[in-house]
Amino acid sequence: MRNYISEIVAGNMKAFDELYKAYRMQFLAYFRLTQGLSKEDALDLYQDTFAALLNNLKTGRLKEDSLPDSSLRSYINKTGQFILFNRRRKRKRSRYFTAFCYYR
Repeated sequence: MRNYISEIVAGNMKAFDELYKAYRMQFLAYFRLTQGLSKEDALDLYQDTFAALLNNLKTGRLKEDSLPDSSLRSYINKTGQFILFNRRRKRKRSRYFTAFCYYR
């Protein structure tokens, strides 16, 4: 398997596009089945996950030697789970705040 991480760090955006396409179907199926997301919500989550991946690579938070390609799928799925958890937490907090203001 290609070392996508080192290629992306070197500035090869074609490698990023290939990586984006390579994991798309598995990611969407996983989150639609396990989390009950709609196709649109799963696609939004996938885009946000890859934006976070690219940002982490560019800022140095994720080093090319710290993540072999064999762990890349796990990293992408865990990042997606983290983003989804934060979305749900914020939505829940927002509902409680709205209810509190309304009944006050």
